[in-house]
Amino acid sequence: MAQPDGTFRTVSRIFAVLRLLSKKTEGLSFTEIITQFEDIPKSSMHNLLKQMHAHGYVCYNDRAKTYSIGGGMIELASSIVHHFTVKPLARPYLDTLGIQTGEDIYLGILSGEETVYIDNVKGTHPIRFDIPVGSRRQLYSTATGKLFLAHMSDHDLSRYLENKPLVPLTKRTITEPSELKEHLKAIRSAGISISYEENMDGIVGISAPIMDEFGRMAAGIVISVPNDRAVPSQVAFLVQHVKETAGQITRRVGGKVPTC
Repeated sequence: MAQPDGTFRTVSRIFAVLRLLSKKTEGLSFTEIITQFEDIPKSSMHNLLKQMHAHGYVCYNDRAKTYSIGGGMIELASSIVHHFTVKPLARPYLDTLGIQTGEDIYLGILSGEETVYIDNVKGTHPIRFDIPVGSRRQLYSTATGKLFLAHMSDHDLSRYLENKPLVPLTKRTITEPSELKEHLKAIRSAGISISYEENMDGIVGISAPIMDEFGRMAAGIVISVPNDRAVPSQVAFLVQHVKETAGQITRRVGGKVPTC
């Protein structure tokens, strides 16, 4: 049987350490940890714990000389749980928003470098555009996607823009990184994102964020409207209702409602 390479071995050890620490809320000393891994040299375990600590996945108590699960791991686990719990908790509010507006409503989450729609409420207007649940869309051209970008750290946003070509999907797609950055600042400040035919001709998206308890964006609600119905008064009406609904869901999932 082929031996696992170094990367696979390191990843396996990380998960093994996390599983061990998750069973001991009071923490474990280095000696208690290393005795569970007879095949790992002490120097390798020291380096592994050092790296895990640097990334926030383990916490070191200098006074007790013990390691425990770190805040970074707790936040990661919370984010995963939110992806599974936000859909059923949000559904009643999405239904109400659909009744209030008559438009198509979508719930989107972040998946890699795309936004994925995990639920929808179909509008009552005869002219509408249906996006199937499970559909993926670019971040830089969609209302919900731009919200996720606006809530990224400067480091993560810069890395995204360095690696992601901003290919024009319509004549209104923002394709200059500097222009997109300024646009994202305005979105973050306003707490609302609007895509005026940036992802698809004839479609306007209006989106507001659902936040988790750490103040991070867990999901987004977007109202999809044909351009012909997106007159200023109607857009203002939809902005008000989508922000109110996002705030209600944020409170329902125990998140922090943005102050803007």
